[in-house]
Amino acid sequence: MILSRSVVKVMDNFGIKFIRSIKTTDSTTKRWVKYGELIKISAIDVYLRSKIKQSGVVNSSIIRCIRPFNRTLGYIKFN
Repeated sequence: MILSRSVVKVMDNFGIKFIRSIKTTDSTTKRWVKYGELIKISAIDVYLRSKIKQSGVVNSSIIRCIRPFNRTLGYIKFN
């Protein structure tokens, strides 16, 4: 679960190290987002040869979270 203005480490080869979430793109009344939802982010720390510049604003989706979540056949947890 990611709140707005929270800083998150990126686990991707996109060229961004850390991001700050700005808001959800699905709804304006949601307080936090879970896996599979779209958010608008700002890049805080980037690599040198990245296409995204520092403090650049892009759309992103949440793929995995550390907190376990329930499914119909059990629950899934990522490390």
